[in-house]
Amino acid sequence: MNNFLLSLLTPASCNVADGVICCMRIAIGLIMVRFGIEKIYGGVDTWRWLGSTMSTFGIYWLPVMWGLLATGAEFFGGILLTLGLGTRIAALFLACVMVVACTTLLKKGEPYQRYAHSLTLFVIFLSFMIMGAGSWSLDHLIITRV
Repeated sequence: MNNFLLSLLTPASCNVADGVICCMRIAIGLIMVRFGIEKIYGGVDTWRWLGSTMSTFGIYWLPVMWGLLATGAEFFGGILLTLGLGTRIAALFLACVMVVACTTLLKKGEPYQRYAHSLTLFVIFLSFMIMGAGSWSLDHLIITRV
C-alpha cells in the first residue's frame, strides 16, 4: 500500500506524460469535431444563431460569418488537435470560441452548471496553447525532421 501511495506522489516518466497528453489531445479533439459536425449540418440558421452570440461583445454585424468561423474552429480545430498538427494555433481559435460561449452564458446570468463546460474547455485549450501537442504528435515529428 505504501508503494502505491508513493507512486501517486512521484512525477510521471516522460513516456507516461507524453502518452497522457496524446490521449487527452485526441479525446478533446474528437469531441470538438463532433460539436463542429453538428453545427455544420445545422446550416445557415445555426450559424446565424451561433454568430449572434458576438452581440455579447457589441458585434452585431455578419452573424452568419461569425457562426461559420466558430463552426470551422470547432470542426477543423478539432481535427488539427486530434492530429497534433498546428496545435497551438488550433487551441487559440478553440479557446476564443470558448471565451465567447462562457461570456455569453455569464452575461445571461446562467448558473455555473451551464457555463462550466465552456470554462473547462477554455482551460484545456489554454494549456495546449502553452505546452503544445507533446512528443507524440505531428507537430513534434515535423519539428524534429527540420
